[in-house]
Amino acid sequence: MKTICTVSMLFLCILALAGTCPGMEFKKVVMYDDQAFVSFDQEITGHISLGAPPEMIPESLVLTPLTGGSVRSVSIEPMRNTSGKARDLKDSLGKKQSALDVLKRDQAMLEKQIDIIYDAAGSKGKATAFDKTHLSDALGFIESRVSGLNSRIVELTRKEERIDLEIKDLQCRLNKVNQNPGYKIDITGNGRLEISYVVRAASWRPEYRVYASPGDPELALETSVQARQMSGVDWDIKEMLVSTGRPGIGIQAPELQPWYLRKARKHPAKLQAEASDTAQKAEAGTIEDAQVPVEATSTSYLIGAAENIHLAGDGTPAAVKISKQALKADFSLMSVPKYSRYAYLRTEFMLKGDAPLVPGPYSSFVDNVYSGRGEMRRFEPGQKISLDLGVDEGVKVERKETQAFRDKTIGGRNRVTYTCEITLENTRSKNALLTVKDQVPVSQDKGIVVDLIKTAPEIQPDQDGILTWSLDLEPHKKAKAVFSYSITGNNINPD
Repeated sequence: MKTICTVSMLFLCILALAGTCPGMEFKKVVMYDDQAFVSFDQEITGHISLGAPPEMIPESLVLTPLTGGSVRSVSIEPMRNTSGKARDLKDSLGKKQSALDVLKRDQAMLEKQIDIIYDAAGSKGKATAFDKTHLSDALGFIESRVSGLNSRIVELTRKEERIDLEIKDLQCRLNKVNQNPGYKIDITGNGRLEISYVVRAASWRPEYRVYASPGDPELALETSVQARQMSGVDWDIKEMLVSTGRPGIGIQAPELQPWYLRKARKHPAKLQAEASDTAQKAEAGTIEDAQVPVEATSTSYLIGAAENIHLAGDGTPAAVKISKQALKADFSLMSVPKYSRYAYLRTEFMLKGDAPLVPGPYSSFVDNVYSGRGEMRRFEPGQKISLDLGVDEGVKVERKETQAFRDKTIGGRNRVTYTCEITLENTRSKNALLTVKDQVPVSQDKGIVVDLIKTAPEIQPDQDGILTWSLDLEPHKKAKAVFSYSITGNNINPD
């Protein structure tokens, strides 16, 4: 039997221990892209109170009695400011304020005594002034009494300033505690329970490394995760997994509403359109590994990451390696001279394993040398993956427009003719298999006609106007790809 409640994000220490716990041990943690599911075992005899941070999602709390255990009741409520840390701060603040009031009263009394002394020694309100003898005695009395009183006032002022700073510091700390007092979980039962809930201040993201040598028909794909949490309490995790899902976001499918078409009126009234999103898109993330266990749930993937992981509570990321596997790969060079004068080393391979790859950054190492950083797209198991590994500086690429002239057709329509020439040079001592891509425009207007005049080597564009040449460049040789096309019509805008 499960008793389900909710608790949000980050977990704190067990409140039964007054004070701050240096860390928390968890039997299992599942990391999502913006939250974490945590679970631990707890022995209960009668009653126990647990503290949870303000980021906790109360609805996610689950209590599962283990063998011989039982739960009679459970409740969750916000922590009261009169208990725990807030209560201690309030007590300290009250004592400091009382001490400051006493110091101020003492200072006021001393200042009053000084006023009385000066009044008594003066001649104000008296029938006759002091004679010289009495005035000398009065000045001596003032010097002996007032000097001591002034010293005590100076000492009290310093104490007041120090206590005033301490009061401000306590008030600032109390304000922070009062803003997010967190939750208190009260459980009544017996035996051992598994306690789990979800906290928000946790996340993970993938990191990939690709190791390739074009002379070898294999590459190595290494997958790791950067995990972090900001609960304020360190986590010691026995088993950590990552999930491709995102609980609580977009769980309701959208519904279609009737789509009405109406004739436009000559004087249409202003209408206010109201739209509401019934679901939010959440891009699932994941991590790929051939050896690590993968559990496919009905909505996402759970991927075993690592054991005995320590996550600091201040958000410091921990790198956790997931897998490193060898994959059969093909290598080639790709160039798009219209946008770049470089040739790029590209690899293609089939994704193995049971889980997809989540979008994230990857680092490329070619022949054991770092060659750059790219962005991995999402790929499904069994899907063919194409990744660029860096610029091949041994291939030179140059593109130029050698001819562009305007004339008119027999019917008097404008015509513009373009000729483009691409020069490729292989400066290396081995052959270079190179794919070169360019394009001709595609007309979406019946009044504009695009004609491909020639290509060399001869090829045909695809339906999107993309021209693709596959060339085998010999060592220290050059090659050219040329194409020309014309655009005919009025008001031509080839861009």
